[in-house]
Parts: sequence; structure tokens; C-alpha cells
Amino acid sequence: MQTFLFTDIEGSTRLWESHPEEMRQALQHHDALLRTQVEAAGGQVFKTIGDAFCTVFPEPVAALRASLQIQRALQSQPLTFAGDSELRVRIALHSGAAEARDHDYFGPTLNRVARLLAVGHGGQVLLSETTTSVLGEACPADCTLRDLGQHTLKDIEHPETIYQLCHPQLLSEFPPLRTEPSRRSSLPTPLTSLVGREAERALLCERVPQARLLTLLGAGGTGKTHLALEAAHQLAATAHFLLVLFLGMEEETDPLRLWPLLASQLERLGVALPSPLPGSGPEDIPRRVVAALGRYPTLLVLDNLEQLDNQTLHPILRFLLEQAPSVRLLVTSRRRLSLRGEQVITLSPLSTEAGVALFLERVRQLRPEFEASDETVAQIRTLCQRLDGLPLALEMAAARTGVLSLGQILARIEDRFDLLVNRSKDVPARQLSLHATIEWSYELLSPEAQRFLPLLAVFRGGWCLEAAEAVGGELALDASDELQAASLLVIETTPEPRYRLLEAVRSFARSQLAPEAWDEARQRHAEWYLAQLRQDSPQMKSPRERENILQAMAHLRQTQQLDSLATMLLSQLGYWWVYAGFDEAREQLGGYIDACLAAGAGGETPLSLLAHLLHLELYQQRLESATTWLAKADSLLSASERENNPEWLLALAHWHEKAGQLDEALVLNGRCESHPQTPAHIREQARISQIWTYLRLGRAQEALQQCQQTLTQHLQRTTAPDSQVATLYYLQAIAHLQQEALPAARLLLDKSQAVLDTLRFTSVENIVCSIEATWLLASGHYEAAWERATACLLPLWQQRDFGRVLVCLDTLAAASWLPDRKHLTPGYLRILLAVETLLPYHRTAFERQGTQQLLERVGPLGALPASREELDQLVHALPKA
Repeated sequence: MQTFLFTDIEGSTRLWESHPEEMRQALQHHDALLRTQVEAAGGQVFKTIGDAFCTVFPEPVAALRASLQIQRALQSQPLTFAGDSELRVRIALHSGAAEARDHDYFGPTLNRVARLLAVGHGGQVLLSETTTSVLGEACPADCTLRDLGQHTLKDIEHPETIYQLCHPQLLSEFPPLRTEPSRRSSLPTPLTSLVGREAERALLCERVPQARLLTLLGAGGTGKTHLALEAAHQLAATAHFLLVLFLGMEEETDPLRLWPLLASQLERLGVALPSPLPGSGPEDIPRRVVAALGRYPTLLVLDNLEQLDNQTLHPILRFLLEQAPSVRLLVTSRRRLSLRGEQVITLSPLSTEAGVALFLERVRQLRPEFEASDETVAQIRTLCQRLDGLPLALEMAAARTGVLSLGQILARIEDRFDLLVNRSKDVPARQLSLHATIEWSYELLSPEAQRFLPLLAVFRGGWCLEAAEAVGGELALDASDELQAASLLVIETTPEPRYRLLEAVRSFARSQLAPEAWDEARQRHAEWYLAQLRQDSPQMKSPRERENILQAMAHLRQTQQLDSLATMLLSQLGYWWVYAGFDEAREQLGGYIDACLAAGAGGETPLSLLAHLLHLELYQQRLESATTWLAKADSLLSASERENNPEWLLALAHWHEKAGQLDEALVLNGRCESHPQTPAHIREQARISQIWTYLRLGRAQEALQQCQQTLTQHLQRTTAPDSQVATLYYLQAIAHLQQEALPAARLLLDKSQAVLDTLRFTSVENIVCSIEATWLLASGHYEAAWERATACLLPLWQQRDFGRVLVCLDTLAAASWLPDRKHLTPGYLRILLAVETLLPYHRTAFERQGTQQLLERVGPLGALPASREELDQLVHALPKA
């Protein structure tokens, strides 16, 4: 892979025509300057076309350095012409393979860099996404790369992110790129036209771009969703927004669900979220979602928020609005949000005339031959008044004209309204009318659809047709079509068909099932999701299936189907680790263990899942909670059986290590490794755990021997380096540091980082960063050691890796023992001692050697932080690199 650097002069034709003689002299200076800088940076000029240069470099950093020097030279000694005209050069960089022939290059890579050059401005340096990725962090000093967003280049099918080189000595502000930015939308397409809302739609389209938060307010069934969708589609076709999202919240009761739902939509649209902070879990999703949204002018339509608790919802919306100024919120709700800056448009029911027009259009979609006499129109007027002008109710009524006359419809609606009001005096009238319409529509369904609709209430968060067939059998396909036609079922067709019920319809459907039938439906639902997980279906890895999987596990737990529940839990372990769903994992695994204990159901599988729960607790430094769970193992399997279970031995070793009982941890890891029934991956984990323990005790030579053996065996089983290889490299580096073998440690750190560069495993990268800081300190590079330790301290704190946090604090305290920074050392030591005291984290005497020496040099430190909250504030307030 090579990096191509193309340049040309902006507006050169105009300059030649207006200043031919000056331009001739300026071009000689321009050509000499560019050729000198390109060759000085190790590049080659392989072609010039007029004033355009085509050059190639073996490395992207060299091309970037040449770009910087060219622009700095041109800006320090600008080539100006009469009339204040100035010669400005634009530069583009792209990396890729190309065919070399006759001292020239050919291929798509050159086409792309030429297209990239064409969208820039004079004085600007643009980089492709590929070059930026290959470049990594290897930027020249004081250089940064600014994300200009995704753009579509001419004749290039897929959009890509374009970056701009920024430097204090370069111009940084330019007009927008000469591209048509990519637009993305998750808006579902309405299946019917909007009738009677033309003025409201125009008002929405006028006010939404100017309002940060606009609430479309109205009673249930007034058509808020349809109107908001139509307005959003119209706005999506304008220049106001590049990203338009629609999020239906009618099924949700927890406002915090907004974040994972948004993350899922962005993922489906191909909008990348920033990487999670090291060690973070679901709590980092809001930051990542807001950062992604903030990169684009975004319209976010949040549909049906009235059921959500404002105390939880308000901070979410405030955070989104404050942190992403480019986002506009269009909310539909039955109540105001009462947030500062909220604008409101109240959507009243349709006027009688508009209601008549809507009813007639829907009837004629079913019966094109329908003619409206004066008597018919009068009946429709009455119907509109009885249904309060609610579009949803009118559409449902129109759907029944194929089997009922208007007189029969009027009679049924009258009966149902009176019946429901009499039974529920405390329910608002409009809600009564909507519920009556749902009930009435249900009774007009075919017997098959009537049997099928209540079964759908078992689903949460949507479902696919195959899931519906598993619950409803052969009824599913035809009955789904009938329910959709009756506006009782919503079908979303992006990216593939999924079905969902409005919450009001779902609640009604649930009420139609007797307890026995409800239990049977939940059992079929759970069995289908269990079967999908057993088959390792890719669909089950999607976050949008979380609600159904959790629903299925809840049923299995409630009905004591513990073997099936264990199967589901084992299938979710990878998901929880990848998506840092630790809280959900702890809740689900804990619930399963409690259920096993209550049922007296022990055995190898419950013990295995308890071992996983212990690892999760200990990974998050929850020693007290882990100890509580540890005590419950006696009820699952006898002591003698546990002693022969490799997974349990590994978990028990982990607990002893976190509790500071390292000798016991070594014994248990050794037993786990040598046990004849230990699987290869568990044996390897036991060895790595043992290596860590050796290092914590200062037994570097034993750690090295174990590392080398484990690495050799691991490489025999794998085809490419993975995170385990990176781990074993940096563990060897730590051992060499303990032996003061600095060159060997440096080599292994570089090897570990090289592997991590291909994996982007952030949590491990932070560990390597902390080890590198220790190496820099041992090498006498105090300033660099301070900067590296500062860079990784907060990420390690957030991923709760307190062992490495303490190493960083030791490094920072020692590296700060300089005249201009000595005042920082006591602060680092106070935090270090507080971590040991409050969390607690048990360090060995070997690990505390450096700390003890510093404490003796520094003297009294004063009061330590008294709480974890105070400690957390102090960590976040430390100086940044």
C-alpha cells in the first residue's frame, strides 16, 4: 500500500488569464517548492499536469509531513498578485494499491485521490478515511485531523468520511466541501396518504428547523404519528437535515431505553458510534450516541412519549440537546414535556369536513365504486362526531364498510361507547373512545385473526414473521395481513419486515387471553427463542432482540425450567462481554442461581454459571458481592465435586487473587491447569492468571518461563495473533521490567502494540500504555512517562482496573518528583492510598515498594478522601496530558 499526494492551484485558469506574466514566475517558484518538499519527505513526483502535481510516498506520515511543509511555506511567503489575488494550493491524500507502469501509476486509488482533491479549497489538506486509518496516531507534532463528516465523491458509489489536516500555522476554516453530503433516514413509509392535515404539516415543516425541541401535542388517535412522519419525510428531502431518525416509544416504559434503541438504529444506518471508553458498560452508550448524532444536522422524531416518567426523561433530553447542538427533536405526546425551550403545536381532532374526507378516501381504497349520497354524507358526519374526529378510529370504521352498512357501524359504536364508559368511570373520555374502537375492531376480525391477535401480546420490542408463526402457528401469515389491514398491526420494512403492536392494542390483546392461554403463548415464545439461540442464529445477536430474549428468560425462570434457562444464559455470555452488558448479566445470572437454590437444583451447569458470575463481579472489583455468591456454592455442588471442576477452580483462584491471598491463588491455578479434565481455553486462562500472580509477587523469572510456554502453545492453535498474544507479550514486558532488562521490555511492548493495532482492543491498549509509562520512567524519560501515565489513568479508572490504576499513580508520583511538578506528587499519593483503603484493592509488599519509598521522601500527606464519591471526583480532576 502506498500513499498518493495530489495537488493543484485553486482558480489557476482565472489567474493565468488575469496575471499571465506574474503567474509564470509564481508557477516556477511553486513547482520548485513542491518538488523540494516532496523529495525531502521521501516522496516522488511521478507526473505533473499543468500546475497539478501527482506524487507518491511509501508511508502516509511522510506524505502528511510534506503536505504540512508545503502549506506552511506557501502561507509564510504567500505568492500574491495585483488586486489581492493569491496563489492557493489544495492537497489531497489517499492510500491504496496501484499499478506502476512506465514511471506512472494507474488504478482506482488514483481516481479516488483525484476526486478527493476536486472537493477541497485552496490552502486545505484533505485525507481519505483509508489514509487516516493507516496513519493512526502517527501525526506530526501539533497536527490534528478534523472529521468533516461523510461525503459522496463524484462517481464513487459509497460515501466516506473525509478528514482535514489542522495545524496552528495553517488556515483552519474553509467553505463547505464541494460535495453533496449523504443523507440517511430510518423513517418508515406511511402506507396511506395524509388527509385533512395540510396546514399542520406546513406549520411543522416551517417550525421544526428553527426549534430545538418541538412537541406535537394531541389526544390518542389524533394522527400525531402520521403527521410527524409526513412532515419528517418532507424535511428529509430538503437541505436542512442529513440524518433523519424515527423512534417509536409506544412499547417502552423506561426512558433509558432511548439510548440502546438509538444506538441500534444508527448501527442499521451505518452511522458509526465512537468507541466505548475502556472498561465502560451500557452507561457509556449515551455519550457515544450523542457524539454520533452531533456529527450531522439531525432530525430525531420521538413518537409517543406520554407514558414515560418525566423525572427520568427530562435529563435524557436535556443531555441530548445540550451536547448535540445540530440535533432537532420532534416529539409526539399526549402531554407537554415542560422542558425549557420546548415549543408546542397542539393537534386537535379533525374537523367534521376533514373527517368526512378521510373516511371517504379510505372507503374508496376498499370500494372504488362507492358513491356518497346526501344521506350517506350525513351518516358519515354523525360517525365523525361520535368518534371525536379521531383519524385512527375513522380509518378502522372505514375498514368495516365492506361487511357493515353505515347504519350498522353507527349502532355498534354507540353500544360500545356506552358499555365501556359504564365500566371505567375514571378513564378519560377520549381514551374510552379509542379503547371502544379497538374492542369493536377486534370483534369484527375473522375468527382466525381474533385467535391470533392476543397471542402477539407476548412479544416485546417487535418480532419477525417466523417468531409469530412459532407462537400462532399457521394463522400467522394471513392473520398478520388482516390485522395490518385493520390498522391493529404495524409493519416496519427497514431493513427487513418486522411487526409490532401499538401499546394500547397490545394491552387490549393481553386482556383477551385467559391465564392458561397466556402461559401457553409465553411457553411457545420462549421455546422459539431458545431454539434460535441453540442454532446460533445471527438475528439473535442484534440488540433489537434483547427484550424478547429477556422476556423468554423471565418465563423460563418463573416456570422453573432451569435447564433451558441455563442454555439461554450460556448463549448470552459472549454478548454480555462484547457489549459490556455486565449489569444485565449479573442480574440474569444471579436470578438463575437464586432460582436453582430455591429449587434445590445443583450440578455442574449451575456451578459453571456461578463461576461466570464470580468472574463478572471480580472483573468489576465487587469483592464483597463475589464473596456473598461464593458462599452459595455449597448448595450447588459438594466440596469434593467442586474441587474437581476446572471452571470453579479458576473462579476460586480469581477470588483469592482479588482478596490478596496470592499463594492460595497460585495453588488453585496450578490445580486447574494440571487437572486432566481442564479444556484448553480454561488451562490457558489458568496459566495467564498464574503469570499475573507471579508478577504481583515479583517472581519475574517464573512468570517469563510460564509466558513463553503459554505463548508457544497458543500460537500452535491460532492462525493469527489475537488479544491473548498481545496479553502474553505485555506480561513478558512487565517481567523484563522487573528484571531491569529495558531493551527486551521495549521490544515486547512494541510487539504487543502491533497486535493491538490490528484488533482495536481498547481495554488492553490502556494496560499496555500504563506499562509503557513504567518503562519510560525506568529509562529516565520522566516527562514522557508522566504524559503516558496521565493519558491512560482515567480510562483505566473507568474500566475499574484498579491494579493498573495504582501502577499509573506510582508512575505519576515518581515522574512528578521534578522541580516544576513536585507539588503534584502528594496528590497522586493521596489518591493511591485512598484506592487501597476505600475500594479496597490488595497490593503485595513487592507492588508497594515504589510507593513506600516515595512516601518516605514526601512526608505527611494530610487527610485522605473519605468516600468513593470524593475519590472519583479527585481522579477526574487530575491534570491532563
